[in-house]
Amino acid sequence: MNTRCHKTKYIFPFIFASFLLLFFSSASAQTITPINRLAQLQLEADKRARQMDLGVQERRLRADYQNKIYLSALQPKLSQIADIKKQQLVKEILDELTHVNLSWTNHFISVLGQLDNVLSKIKSRQEKALLNGRDVSASTLDFKKAEKAIEAAREQVSNQVSKTYAIDELMIIVTTPEKKITQTNLVNQFRVLLKGLRDSLFTDLSAIRDGSIRDARIAVYSALKSKSQIPGIHAEPR
Repeated sequence: MNTRCHKTKYIFPFIFASFLLLFFSSASAQTITPINRLAQLQLEADKRARQMDLGVQERRLRADYQNKIYLSALQPKLSQIADIKKQQLVKEILDELTHVNLSWTNHFISVLGQLDNVLSKIKSRQEKALLNGRDVSASTLDFKKAEKAIEAAREQVSNQVSKTYAIDELMIIVTTPEKKITQTNLVNQFRVLLKGLRDSLFTDLSAIRDGSIRDARIAVYSALKSKSQIPGIHAEPR
């Protein structure tokens, strides 16, 4: 009898302590989980951004290599320009077109990364609202549209990185025994082709900026607005 009482004396405190531990662990989990979930979602967004960076770097290396091939093939015809400064100017303009494409696509990639991070915050708030019994169906639909818009924009930007803006040497007519071309005509050929490349580059970049990038911005804004309309949820994130 004494032995049973002795055991009971320790069993009840143990059960009570276990209950308290379980209770406080659950309470702590309710407080920490949303924060951890947001961090997890943001890590996933960062991972997607890094994956895109790796793909973009590979495409840029291929594009740079292709540009060198084009320039090497162009060199014999370019060297027929008597003015060395004009030869150098053609190369500088071609390099500038490559640099502009690099700068714009880097900017697009940065914008899409920021939009993806905003979606992570929206997703975190949606999940919290869902746990609180809120109806998030409309917000979820807009969220999925925004995800697809960002994915489509990333694909288009990646394709833009792969494009080369270089003069095809076959398009340059130079002096031959059968055909005489003046220096003025030769320089004008390069001028016309360079202008065409510049126009083509800015047409492509503007199409992305005013197309898929704009669509992604609007889709994320719609998802943010839709999330803010969930009853009992604040207008965050900012």
